[in-house]
Amino acid sequence: MQFIDRFIADLGQEKPRPASPSCIPHRSLAWIAPPAGVVKINVDAALSKNDLKASAAANVRDENGRFLGVLALVLRGISDPEVMESIACREGMSLALDIQVANFRLARDNQNVVKNILQGSRGVYGQIVQEINARRSAFASVEFVHEKRDSNVDAHNIARSAIYNVLFFWIN
Repeated sequence: MQFIDRFIADLGQEKPRPASPSCIPHRSLAWIAPPAGVVKINVDAALSKNDLKASAAANVRDENGRFLGVLALVLRGISDPEVMESIACREGMSLALDIQVANFRLARDNQNVVKNILQGSRGVYGQIVQEINARRSAFASVEFVHEKRDSNVDAHNIARSAIYNVLFFWIN
């Protein structure tokens, strides 16, 4: 638990406290809350041009901004940003399955990837888009949205730091 406290503190969050209306964690004013009854999964990707490493990150919060989970994946040999952005969307959906979320909004800052997922594109990352769309049936409701980078700060910071730091932890 000590690592999670430090990790959340690095993101600029308060130390986790028992959930109650008076103990909602401080959130950036730029973060956009989802509708009631829906959780928000912010995803992002980052690439290291020097090492040919790429990372995908997902950060899950409820409509009140309470932290529910995080995921970081680091891969070697991927140099196309949109491929990694689509992988981040897929991994966000995997995290939703892992924490048993039925209704979620998946937000990212790459509008082209969102458009390709919604249209079922068969481009360079068409196989990943097909997998994402096939997984939608596992959930009651899934919404893919584009949001500006300033509302996606946590996922961006996790993705950037994961390229250079190995993060291993479990959330109960």
